[in-house]
Amino acid sequence: VCIDSTNSRVAGVFWTQDIASTPQLDDSSVDNLPCITPVIEIIDKVSEEYTTLRPNLQEGECADLWMLGVNPAYRRRGIAANLTIVARDWAVRKGYKYVILKSSGAYSAMCASRAGMKVVASAVYSEKNPI
Repeated sequence: VCIDSTNSRVAGVFWTQDIASTPQLDDSSVDNLPCITPVIEIIDKVSEEYTTLRPNLQEGECADLWMLGVNPAYRRRGIAANLTIVARDWAVRKGYKYVILKSSGAYSAMCASRAGMKVVASAVYSEKNPI
């Protein structure tokens, strides 16, 4: 979490989880959020692709930098890039062998690249042709 020290507002957050214990949204959760259904589907597809590459992953081996968000009032200040580095470093300090980030946009992909991460699985999504 990135907090503005001048007013205590949340400027940005990065949720992380262990990919071996990734909770899945049930259909009723997704039905209530139709605008994010395509994003959830693409994230799930990339997770499946990654876990196929490493079928024997155990809890504690792979940190999933799952969801990044920056308050619109704080964008274009490097918060996303810094949160990516902090989340990656946190996972390494916790002893995770692998750290993954699922990017749904060019900016988060750039943040991952700048943090030294590389593409190992991908899926294509567009509004006109969702997976």
